[in-house]
Amino acid sequence: QTFHDLLRNSGKDPITFSRAGFTGSQKFPTFWAGDENSTWGAYQASINAGITASASGFYSWGWDIGGFSGDIPSAELYLRGTAMAAFCPIMQIHSEFNHHKIPSNDRTPWNMARRHNDPTIVEVFRGFTKIRENLLSYIVSEGEIAVCTGRPLMSGLFFDFFDDPQIWKVPHQYMFGRHLLVAPITEPGVSVWKVYLPTGT
Repeated sequence: QTFHDLLRNSGKDPITFSRAGFTGSQKFPTFWAGDENSTWGAYQASINAGITASASGFYSWGWDIGGFSGDIPSAELYLRGTAMAAFCPIMQIHSEFNHHKIPSNDRTPWNMARRHNDPTIVEVFRGFTKIRENLLSYIVSEGEIAVCTGRPLMSGLFFDFFDDPQIWKVPHQYMFGRHLLVAPITEPGVSVWKVYLPTGT
């Protein structure tokens, strides 16, 4: 709140990007999951964090694609994370400060492609970035609804389908806005992924 007050008193629109808070922090956007490791378990936990944050009134949330700390993610984890982040309130790359390390652990798509000797990483990342760009008007309009009504931009299925007992069997699925159901792939090495479709359109 101190930073928001400082910016507002300086004639600027206040916005902060925080990783920690307390009761009432929901009114000071926005937040991200924190410095998670580049593992499948941390990726799953980040999705849980986003869904939980939404249930606590945080309408805007993000995480570091592929993780922030430790060894670089596998190409598969990085691209699964990219796909999920394209349908997340905030899509971002970030990694621990390691400019002095060789080779670099930077999580940019071009460094991931270089480290994994796989140029298709950049192409797949570009594809999801284009999807994201095409969603911008949707994200803005759904974001305005979130601000005006308190409905989170990323919400667990329990928000809309609270009377459906089957939703608890798919804890990583969520709604992005009111109209897009997201079912991230959260396990390595799969070629088939089951998606639960609640009642509705």
